[in-house]
Amino acid sequence: MKTFLSYLKIFVITLIAGSLVGIIVNLLLMYAVDFIVGSPGATVNTIHFKGMLAWCGFSAAMAPLFLITHSIRYPGSVLSRVVSYGIFNILAWFCIIPLCLGGMEPISFLPENQNRNLVSEGYFRPVGKDGIVYYSKINKTTGMGSGLYIDLTAENWAEDSVTFIQNEKVLSLDTPFFADVLMAQIFETSLFFQWLAKTIIVVRNTAIAALQSGVFAWLQFCSLGFALLSVISIRRFFKWRLLNFGFVVFTFFGLIVLNAVHFLGWNGNVCNVISVPYWLMNCGIGGVLLIIGIILGIVKPDPNKEAEE
Repeated sequence: MKTFLSYLKIFVITLIAGSLVGIIVNLLLMYAVDFIVGSPGATVNTIHFKGMLAWCGFSAAMAPLFLITHSIRYPGSVLSRVVSYGIFNILAWFCIIPLCLGGMEPISFLPENQNRNLVSEGYFRPVGKDGIVYYSKINKTTGMGSGLYIDLTAENWAEDSVTFIQNEKVLSLDTPFFADVLMAQIFETSLFFQWLAKTIIVVRNTAIAALQSGVFAWLQFCSLGFALLSVISIRRFFKWRLLNFGFVVFTFFGLIVLNAVHFLGWNGNVCNVISVPYWLMNCGIGGVLLIIGIILGIVKPDPNKEAEE
């Protein structure tokens, strides 16, 4: 019972903290997505608020990692730990995550919003890698503007590079994810941000698609949960707890990235290369981890001097 209550506390704290952090991140990110430099602040619409529920689902999926690390630091009864761990994982993948993502629609890397492709007056904005545009006056009703365009590819830069714009259609500055190219430049400088955003979005979209496709499709997606659940089997792989902590964290996130690679089709699609569907890959990895855990339990019994309750 003590182990169950400890896991319950960690699980609830993870859900609450993860949801709160997710709300803050979602607000800031959606504000940045819609924001046009030089224009009044963007408003976060109800669609963005609805998307915040997904963070509670993400928190539930991440809870096993905190439960595993807790068991590394505070070992206890094997039976009570395994039962408690299984209960909370089943609760997460068959109750909380479906409830949080149910009824939602997939989102795109190029979100559709009314602010896309609009620019404001008084700011220099890059046009690809070949030029820079500046508008001194824009008629938002007609979409016409006046200003100048600087061609960075001109041979005679001083004479041929600058072209004046007089009441012409405002250039469409298409940028991935963000409405303003200036905001895109700020975030696109971070490769980690790009990777993290794509990973979260693709896993979210795949989960929603699985929910909408029926029970069998959701069970296939839950193979990811089974693989993540099985990570607890390697929590005693090394003699030192710090190494076990690092190994567990690396394996946990590695499984998420591996599935994201499959869903996105990066690098020739890993699962197609080995000719297996992702759910079979996850079940195979989970099975291997469980076998490793059984072997460790036999050849390395009680390495952390776990106390029976």
